[in-house]
Amino acid sequence: MRTSSLFQHTDRAAPAGADVESHRLLLRAGYVRPLAGGVFTLLPMGLRATRRVEAVVRQEIEAIGGQELAMPHVLPRWLWERSGRLAAWSDALATFGDSVVAATHEEAVAALAAELIHSWRDLPRLVYQIQAKYRHESRPRAGLIRAREFTMKDSYSLDADEAGMLEQYEAHRHAYRRVFERLSLPVVEVESDAAPMGGYAAHEYMHVCRIGEDTLLLCSGCGWAANREAAGQRTACPRCSAALQTERGVEVGNIFQFGPRYSEMFGAQFTDSDGRRRPVWMGSYGLGIGRTLACLAEVHHDEAGLAWPDAVAPYSVVLVSVRPCAEAEAAYARLMERSVEVLYDDRDVAAGVKFADADLSGIPWRMVVGPRSAGAGGVELSRRRGQDAGVLPLTAAVARLAARARSVPV
Repeated sequence: MRTSSLFQHTDRAAPAGADVESHRLLLRAGYVRPLAGGVFTLLPMGLRATRRVEAVVRQEIEAIGGQELAMPHVLPRWLWERSGRLAAWSDALATFGDSVVAATHEEAVAALAAELIHSWRDLPRLVYQIQAKYRHESRPRAGLIRAREFTMKDSYSLDADEAGMLEQYEAHRHAYRRVFERLSLPVVEVESDAAPMGGYAAHEYMHVCRIGEDTLLLCSGCGWAANREAAGQRTACPRCSAALQTERGVEVGNIFQFGPRYSEMFGAQFTDSDGRRRPVWMGSYGLGIGRTLACLAEVHHDEAGLAWPDAVAPYSVVLVSVRPCAEAEAAYARLMERSVEVLYDDRDVAAGVKFADADLSGIPWRMVVGPRSAGAGGVELSRRRGQDAGVLPLTAAVARLAARARSVPV
């Protein structure tokens, strides 16, 4: 992609009203634009980074047996009336006529299971989707961290009994750890209160940071952790009795054990091997895609701008031509031939503007074509995070980037 054709705008100064660093940087770098309070457009760079996060999530959920589907964004009102959540969630739900804009899909999955699961041979199953949701947040803030419309991965396990549900629950715990490790986002798994969702047990995945709205209780002795709702007024780690440390965190994922609660409401039953009718046991597992991207921006930046991990960056390398020249066009063509995802800054602007935008964008590698590198017989290649540039022959530089791109699975 040529920067001269890119549908975006970068800003030198932080926009008014952006209250956290991740939001300021995503706006300045041209990744998102606000349309209304808590509602954002993902511009091409933002969408590419989002899809990189989604790719990692898809790989890890499918590795534990997940099958992707797509459920409606707009659900019939009776589903939520039957579960009792229409009244319980009334402040957060957007409704019109006999419909509800989807905030989550437990009811819809239970209704699907009632139609598609008939026998013990139909179990276990795991389905998931990555979809925009809507909740009417009364106080949207911090950009993508607390938005009204947001993208979420939600998966649902269907099992014959509690043991099966627990097995899929543990598989999700492992998958979530893998996701956040691959994305280079530090998180803490904490016990949480399942009551608001109507479940047996639950855990949340929290990114510990000062802008978080959730209060966490952490034990430095044995590693036990819980959110304030689950911990209550405890100060007495329940495992080792050490004093608990209080931190703030942003919830980027959650997992719930529902058992037969929703299945019994919607008639999701199956015939077991002895011919008896039994309810399906369900689990539900959410992961915020936009929140994860925002938290990554909180972690991976410096005074010059974003500094994405390789697994998240919208492009592998930004190619900067100090001035328009045939050598830069040749470098762009060679990178494209080797399937290296390259953003080519071919604009007719000062070199300093190009370098500043390259740093702001957070793209991991920078290749510079100019008189200095040409005089040394090649191109300058450097990492975003302050490593000294080295001059390499174009062929060697392209080969290094191609090998690096292959080593980052997406």
